[in-house]
Amino acid sequence: MANEQVSNLKFSEAIGRIESGKIAPIYFLTGDEDFLQIEFVNALKNALFGKKPQDTNIERISARAGKAHELVNTALEYSLFGGGKLVIVYDLQKYNDSDRNMLLDFFPQLPPDNHIVLIYHGKMDMRKKFFKYLTSKVEWLSLLPLTQQNAKFWAQRQLKKYDLKIEDSALDFLIDFAGLSYGTISEEISKLSLRLDPGQTVTVEDIKDYGSKSAFFSIFELTDALGGKDREKALNRLERLLESGESFSTILNAISRHFNHLIMISSMKDLKSDNMVSAKIGKKPYFVHKCREQIAGFSESGLKSVMRHIFQAEYQSRYEGVSKNYILENLVVKITGGQE
Repeated sequence: MANEQVSNLKFSEAIGRIESGKIAPIYFLTGDEDFLQIEFVNALKNALFGKKPQDTNIERISARAGKAHELVNTALEYSLFGGGKLVIVYDLQKYNDSDRNMLLDFFPQLPPDNHIVLIYHGKMDMRKKFFKYLTSKVEWLSLLPLTQQNAKFWAQRQLKKYDLKIEDSALDFLIDFAGLSYGTISEEISKLSLRLDPGQTVTVEDIKDYGSKSAFFSIFELTDALGGKDREKALNRLERLLESGESFSTILNAISRHFNHLIMISSMKDLKSDNMVSAKIGKKPYFVHKCREQIAGFSESGLKSVMRHIFQAEYQSRYEGVSKNYILENLVVKITGGQE
């Protein structure tokens, strides 16, 4: 993403403008985050037409080379049932130079009550008039991967859909363990909504209690138990994951990722502050503190041995024909063994 052009407009700012009634005629969306694309389009539809828009108010077009006139003709029309029209154009990158020139001529002529969302995938050639226009004359929004900075906005937005509130500590807990994934955070909040009534406030205990029935949170309970060398709990969580059909690679990758964090944090002994380590690795101070507590139970050589066991488990799964369930159970026993 370092060499790619990104918008100055943030997703939260764009949504805020739309929901306050400041709606632009044309939106240009770049980036590959589908969850943000869906969220944006839904927010725009709700702001324009309410919760149940008429099908005739919305037109969807898949761009094709030489077919820009389809977009022009559609966007010039008003809805048969009155009011404006929203035209959503997918795969804008498929239009050719002739199409782009046609659209440059058309965009200033868009009827005042109609709106267009242009969805583009790929790199932009900023030497071309088409991209200069779209990144300066219309509302341009880059759909970027989730970060620690905007994760809370995303989680709060999903909670609002179910009329749920959340304690600050529970929000941190959810993000720390769900990771920086739009889809995972959305899915876990959706599942929580099935257990909680509208208006309720989500607590850490709610999430932990829900985690006892969620394969996703069981993975984090597994890695937490392994870090604490709690063999009984680790084997219990592993059994639950295997019974739920979780894949070998998902479980092993989670274990590997956790112990890589332990090794990384262990190498930063000179940084006494959890906040300093947190800033370097992009994780919350809460997570760093928990990892440091776990590191105390391993020697430096012990952590390296864990990584060798993980690599061996991966090798066995590929080349030795051993049961993958057995490989994971054996790995848990080795990790939760005595000090090495």
